[in-house]
Amino acid sequence: MSLGERILVYRQQKHLSQESFAHIIGVSFATLNRWESDKQTPRGLQKKRIERILKKQENLTETKAKET
Repeated sequence: MSLGERILVYRQQKHLSQESFAHIIGVSFATLNRWESDKQTPRGLQKKRIERILKKQENLTETKAKET
């Protein structure tokens, strides 16, 4: 799964619009849209922030799967 797809899945799981999630992570709607469609990838601090968010989500998912 690409980074853009992972961002999209995370955002949808949290029931956030692109505009809302873009505001939360400090980018424009257009930027987030390009990331989710894999036309562009996050760089620098934004990439680190996104990876940290996605890693936390993956860890929570793994923990819940182990508990069941």
